[in-house]
Amino acid sequence: MKSRIRSAAGAILLLTAAVLPVSCAESHPGRDANPVAQLDVERVRVPQWMRRSQPVVSVGRIIAGEAGLPWITGGSVAHPDSGATPTVWLSDDAVTWTRTPVTPEFSGSFRGVLRGGRELVALAGGVWSDGSVVSRLWTSVDRRHWTQTPLPDDFARRYRITDAYVAGESIVVTGSDQRGAARALRLDHDGANTSLIELPDPGNDAVLGVKDILGEGNSLVLVASPGPEGVPAATVSYRSIDGGKTRDAPATIADQSGHFAGVVWTGTEYVATGATRRDTSPTAPRVPAAWVSRDGAAWRHEAVPAPPTESHFRIDGSLPTWLGVPTTRDGVVTVVAAGQTAPGSALFRRGLDHEWNYLGETTVNSDTGVGGTAITVGDNTVTAILGSGATRFGRLTGTTWTDGQTLSTRDDAFDKTAPLASQQALLRTQRSTFTARPDWGYTSAGEGRLVQLVGDRLEERSWDPPDAAGLLNTRMVSDDDGATITLGTRFTGDQNIVQGWYRPNSRAGWQTIQGFGTTGSTVITTVRKTGAIWTAVGVVRANVDLETSDHAAAWTSTNGRDWVREVGEFGNGPLRSSIDDVCTLPDGSSLGVGWTEISQGRYQPAAWRARPEGWQRIRLGGLGDGDGSIGGCAVSGISIIVGARTEGRTVVLRSENGTDWTEVARAETGQTIGVPVAVPGGFAATGSWSDATHISPALWLSADGITWTPRRVLSVRDGSTATVSVYGDDLLVTMNPLIGDPLVIIRHSARVVADASTR
Repeated sequence: MKSRIRSAAGAILLLTAAVLPVSCAESHPGRDANPVAQLDVERVRVPQWMRRSQPVVSVGRIIAGEAGLPWITGGSVAHPDSGATPTVWLSDDAVTWTRTPVTPEFSGSFRGVLRGGRELVALAGGVWSDGSVVSRLWTSVDRRHWTQTPLPDDFARRYRITDAYVAGESIVVTGSDQRGAARALRLDHDGANTSLIELPDPGNDAVLGVKDILGEGNSLVLVASPGPEGVPAATVSYRSIDGGKTRDAPATIADQSGHFAGVVWTGTEYVATGATRRDTSPTAPRVPAAWVSRDGAAWRHEAVPAPPTESHFRIDGSLPTWLGVPTTRDGVVTVVAAGQTAPGSALFRRGLDHEWNYLGETTVNSDTGVGGTAITVGDNTVTAILGSGATRFGRLTGTTWTDGQTLSTRDDAFDKTAPLASQQALLRTQRSTFTARPDWGYTSAGEGRLVQLVGDRLEERSWDPPDAAGLLNTRMVSDDDGATITLGTRFTGDQNIVQGWYRPNSRAGWQTIQGFGTTGSTVITTVRKTGAIWTAVGVVRANVDLETSDHAAAWTSTNGRDWVREVGEFGNGPLRSSIDDVCTLPDGSSLGVGWTEISQGRYQPAAWRARPEGWQRIRLGGLGDGDGSIGGCAVSGISIIVGARTEGRTVVLRSENGTDWTEVARAETGQTIGVPVAVPGGFAATGSWSDATHISPALWLSADGITWTPRRVLSVRDGSTATVSVYGDDLLVTMNPLIGDPLVIIRHSARVVADASTR
C-alpha cells in the first residue's frame, strides 16, 4: 500500500563558494504560503501551578570585552505564556551582567546563536510567529545598539539559520530547509553585498548535516556529518584556502560513535571538543575528547586528563561524560564538561603549551547533565555560564568556584500532563524534582497530582484510593463492566516499587494488587484489558542505580488482583530494552511495542507478540532495520496502527491481522507523527507539522488509518503536542506550558476527523 499523507503544501571548512549576487528584501513568511488549517479549540483554565512562573533563558558562547567593548553573551529569554525574545547580556567586568533587548518591538519566538569578535557581533536565528518561521539577523559594532540586517528573501523564508561565523565586518550564515538541504550565505554587516557559498554535495538521499563553520582570512572550514538522514555518521571537516572557490576532500574528526560539540580557531590551530567511546565495545559510554588541526585538513586526537581523585566529577567511563562547546581567548581554550548523572559541572583548559588541564568543579546545578560555556578572564580566573532549566554565571579562581549572577531559576511547574481516565475527565499532572547536596549527592524524583476537567477548568482532586497519592507514572484503567485498576511507582530511596489496587466496580472497596517485584526498580508504562486478561508492560532493573541496565517486562492477571510476570525475549545483558505500549490483536493475543538498545545510546524499534510459551520478538514489516523506537499502537475497526521513529523519520504502520504490516505514512523531515490513539471517527496522533515556511504543534487525523492529515494546534511557539485522549465525543490535547496551553478541548472528534479526511 502506498504511503499517503495529506498536506496543504503539496566539515572544517567549507566551501566551494560560487559567488552569486543575491537581492535582499524584507521577508513576509506566510504571505504566499498555504499552511494547513488550524483546529478550533476550547482553552481550559488550569491551576497556576500547571503554568510556568519563571522565565526561560537560552544563551551560548561568551565573547570577551576589549578596547572599550563590554563582555557579551546572548540568545533569548522567554517569559511565561509568551515566546522567546532575542536578548543579549552585557558586562564591564565579566561579573555583573545587564540584560539588553536586541530589538524594542518584537513579536513571536526567537531561537538563535551569538557570534562575533572585535569589529562586529551578530545574533542570528529563526523567528516563529503564528505558525510561520523566518530567519533573522541582527548586528552591532558596539554591542549595545543593534540593527536588523536584511537577508535575501528566499534564504530567510526557506532556510532556518543553524550557525554563523563573523570575520571582520562580514558574516557567514548557514541554514537548512525543511528537507535538511543546507545553504551558506556570505554578507556584509549591512546586507549590501551578499553572495551564496556552494556547499559540499552529500550525495543522493543524504543530508550534509552542518555542525559548525569558521575560518581565518581566506581559509574556511565547515564541520558536518554527511550521510543518510537519521543514520549516525562520522564528523568531518571540509577546508578551503581560497575563500570557498575550491575545497579539500573531507577529513575525519570523529567516527560515527563520537560526539562533536564545537570548534574554535585559536590563532594558530583549530581545536574541537566533544566525546568518544571509552572503548570499542557496544556498551562503552562516551568520555571527554578533543581534536586539533593546524589547517583544518587533518586532525589528531588529544587526551583529556582525568580529574584528581578528590574531585566529585568523574570521567572513568562508567557513565557518559563529555566536553561542551569550546571558547578561546588569546590562544587559550576553555570548556565546560558535563556528565549524565553528574549534578555539577567541571572546567578544563588547553593552555598555550597545548596541554589540557583540569581546572576545578562547580557547585551543584539544578539538574544532572548540565553544561555551558566558559572563557578565560585572567591567568588564574575563568568565567562560565551554566544552564538547563536554570541559568547562572559563576567564576573559578584557582580551583575555587564562586556562584555568580542568576539569570533564571528552575521552574517547578507541573508541566507534564497526561490522561489518566479521560472518559471520567481525570488527568494526572507531574513535575520532576531535584534535590542536591553540597557533596554532589542528590535525589531525582517526581511529584504527581490528580486533576479533573469541570466545565472549562481543571480542578485538583484527591486520589482514590488515598494511598495512590505520591505515586509516579500512575495508570488507571477500567473495563466495560466498571472494574478498575490503579497503579504506579513509589520511590523509597533505594528502590522503585509498583503499588496498585483493584476493585470490581465503583461501589466495591479497593483491593491491594499482588505480584509485582518488591526489590529493585519497576516502572509500568501501560496497562490494558486484553479480552479477559489484564496486561501490564514496562521495564525492570535490579536496583535504582542508573549504571544498571533495565529491560522490558510484561505481567498478566486474570482477576485484576494477582499478577504474574511473563517470560519472554526481553534481553538480560548490558544492553537495555523497553515495552512502551500494548494492544490487542484480532486473535486475542497481545502486541507489545517499544525498543531495544543495539549499542550504548543507540536504539532500534522492537515488537513482541504474546504466545503461550512466552513473549516472542517479531518484525513489523521492514521496521527494525534502522535506529529508532516504536512509541505506541492503537486498534479501531479492522485497522491495527503502530507509530514509530526510524532513521530520523516518524512513520505509521498498519495491519489487519497483526502479521502483515505496511507502512502507510512517513512524515517529511521536520514533521513528527506521535503515538496513535483510537478516537471517534478513526485515529488521532500527536506531533508537529511543517513546510518550507511554517512549523507548528499539530494533530494528525485519519478516518481509516491509511491516509493521515495534519491540523495545526494553537500555541505560543513551535513544538509538539504531548498527548491526545478521548473525552466522550470530544478530544483532550495536552502540551508543555512552554509551548502552549497545558490542556485544550477539541469538540466533536468524529466530525473533525471526517472533515480532515475529505479535504
